[in-house]
Amino acid sequence: MSKANGNFVWKDSVDLKEYFEVILRELRVDCNEKVESLEDKINQRFNLKDQALDTANRSMDSRLEGMNEFRASLSDASKTFMTRDIYEAKHDLIQKQVDDLRMLAAENKGKASQTSVIIAYIISFIGIIMGMIDYLR
Repeated sequence: MSKANGNFVWKDSVDLKEYFEVILRELRVDCNEKVESLEDKINQRFNLKDQALDTANRSMDSRLEGMNEFRASLSDASKTFMTRDIYEAKHDLIQKQVDDLRMLAAENKGKASQTSVIIAYIISFIGIIMGMIDYLR
């Protein structure tokens, strides 16, 4: 095979040099195609890896943001809590007031009311008068 005016012309024989040049040219073209294909695949993998990292970073950021909000709400809530000492002091005071109220209620149950005392006096006075009337008769 030889090149004549840009066209290939078939010959009965081929020079060894020409044969190797054609084979090397074809090998170069084939290698270049494979290298380009590998570069494309590697670039795709790097792009996919970058996308996965971006997605993971966004997910991590949203989780950390949620954790920060939770931490802030715990901090706000802890500001409204009272210490054990304050609780015990206030609880003891309230317990004493409840005990005082119970004692007052018990005393009131044991005492007669003023109206019941007046009614008892009236009934006894009527009884004394009836007894005197019956005795005088």
